[in-house]
Amino acid sequence: MTLNMKSQYQQDNFTRLTKNIELLNQIIRTQACLTQVDFNLQMFMQLVAEQMHILTPATGAVVELVDGDDMVYRAVTGSVSAHLGLRLKRENSISGLCVKNNTVLKSDDTEIDQRVNRDACRKVQARSLVVAPLIHKNQAVGVLKILSNNPDAFSDEDVMTLQLMAGFIASGLMHQLLYETNENLLVERTAALHELEIAQNRLYHLAHYDYLTDLANRSTFYEKLNEVFSRSERSEPYIALMYLDIDHFKNVNDTLGHNVGDELLKAFAKRLKQSTRDSDLIARLGGDEFILLLNKLKKSDDAIQIAQKIMKEMQEPFLLNNEKVKISTSIGVTFYQGELISMSELIKQADEALYLAKQAGRSTYRVYFNSE
Repeated sequence: MTLNMKSQYQQDNFTRLTKNIELLNQIIRTQACLTQVDFNLQMFMQLVAEQMHILTPATGAVVELVDGDDMVYRAVTGSVSAHLGLRLKRENSISGLCVKNNTVLKSDDTEIDQRVNRDACRKVQARSLVVAPLIHKNQAVGVLKILSNNPDAFSDEDVMTLQLMAGFIASGLMHQLLYETNENLLVERTAALHELEIAQNRLYHLAHYDYLTDLANRSTFYEKLNEVFSRSERSEPYIALMYLDIDHFKNVNDTLGHNVGDELLKAFAKRLKQSTRDSDLIARLGGDEFILLLNKLKKSDDAIQIAQKIMKEMQEPFLLNNEKVKISTSIGVTFYQGELISMSELIKQADEALYLAKQAGRSTYRVYFNSE
């Protein structure tokens, strides 16, 4: 070997070494970039495609993931940027063959290569390509592909670069996939817990509230009344109990039908709410029977005023199914001020007062008076 030839050989080796060092540095920088995508799978795959476009003479780069019998373009750059989401059959494609054999494949000219899907290659302008499997635990989860619109575009160094990057990327990609799966599972679990909470709240509501009027039901009313009885001290001097029903409600059902009767019950309950205070408890005991627990009363006349307001509100006609329905209500009132009396006895007193109101001609109220 002459001196000039030796000098040229050394120069070529130095150039090749410098190029390889720079390439290695670029790969290391790529690795550093990949660690900073904060478990965003789409960003991760897009960065992979963009870096391979930079590291090789490719006109485009693709990350394809296995989805059943298909390969799906999940990240694209360069000449294939318009084909994000492209779905191709694994069978009779070089990407599918790469996944199947877990090996890097190179096609210098796709027009004469029987392994490729020629129509797909023409669609994405891939005259030559290199494809490397993304392997995790001996299973290919996808491929990393670089392509060019020119034949014979890639050298052995490009194949090594792709293979090296694919090895780095596969573990990172699987980590990303596992993270995304866990995130999806967390979202699904959170949604399931939310649905369960809604169902539980619904069941609780059905157990404690009347299905028709959405007022408290009998059991809930008794629970609240029992709480009042269990208090050893009360700041309010008066607690009143009102028992009321709709006068001649049976006639409404018989003449207008049960559907109108149900609508009347709902409208009646709504007016009861409008006529009472937020602190008062209203319950439907069944049929057209309602009961009210009025607490925080400063004087007994407060309950009388509420009873009068209710009767006045109910005298206004109800518009039900485009028909005006006029009704009235009768009310029985009793008071509880901490004397030794049972809960059932207090309700009985209110019921007896209601009976007296009925006897007095309805559309009025009566207060229970203990004659003993």
